[in-house]
Amino acid sequence: MPAKLGVYLCTGCDIGDAIDPARLAKVATSECKATVCRTHPALCGSEGLETIRQDVASGAAAIVVVAGCSPRFKAEAFDFNHGTVVERVNLREHVAWCHAPGDPDTQMLAEDYLRMGASAFLRWRSFESLAQAGYAANDLTDAALNPVTRFKSQFGGRLTATLSISRTDSLLYSLETTARRLKARLSERLRSAKTT
Repeated sequence: MPAKLGVYLCTGCDIGDAIDPARLAKVATSECKATVCRTHPALCGSEGLETIRQDVASGAAAIVVVAGCSPRFKAEAFDFNHGTVVERVNLREHVAWCHAPGDPDTQMLAEDYLRMGASAFLRWRSFESLAQAGYAANDLTDAALNPVTRFKSQFGGRLTATLSISRTDSLLYSLETTARRLKARLSERLRSAKTT
């Protein structure tokens, strides 16, 4: 079952005054492919957190992007469970509090931050598609395709797209590999024949 992205936009702490949340929600659903996008005046409050918990519990969102305050602020409040991946997008400190409210560049910056926050989800979707097609994917840490490798950036690391994708069980893969080897051998023989 494909992972579902839930995007939650906080409008508190001057964020809603600095940007147009409706335009940001449109980016979340159209470009970031969020299945759920909700706007709330205080996501870190009990009502806001309960909204996210309900979506996670119902299966509406497996990956959560919270666009609001710094990931350092109330980190434990956004730790829902071990199966839920949470990405925090810092709109408060990086956008609302340091750029002109209502300015087109401020809106564009918020949209770019949201796109970057959702990029881990979009990469994961491509992994899922490849897995469904029978491919094995590895992020070159020798770890299998699992929740740990999906978002190891949550542990303080930086998720870098360095991928190795193969499907060794397919006939086409075997034929291509054999053809490459034969071509290399033939080229080597032709080179050695020209030198003698």
